[in-house]
Amino acid sequence: AALWQDSAAMHYNLGCCYNQCALYEPAIQEFRRALDLDPKMTDCLINLGSSYQVLGRSDEAIEYFKGYLKKNPHSSDAETVRGMIKALEKYKKDHVASDP
Repeated sequence: AALWQDSAAMHYNLGCCYNQCALYEPAIQEFRRALDLDPKMTDCLINLGSSYQVLGRSDEAIEYFKGYLKKNPHSSDAETVRGMIKALEKYKKDHVASDP
């Protein structure tokens, strides 16, 4: 990583490794860095959404999932991502309504 600091692919792959090890905050940092270096690397958006989802940060997860759909509306996983957004929005609504 020290040798390839300007490589979006390296930061993306490092983020994936962190995700696999359940180190979500460092993964988020790596995915963001990859996007800064290459805004066309939209797989980072899915991974950011997933990382935030695992951390219970629904608003950020939804934001990144929507960002992915905006850039990839006809991707093969678009329907799955829409379902994830819908589930997160329902989860937020249900938990806000039940919170005294």
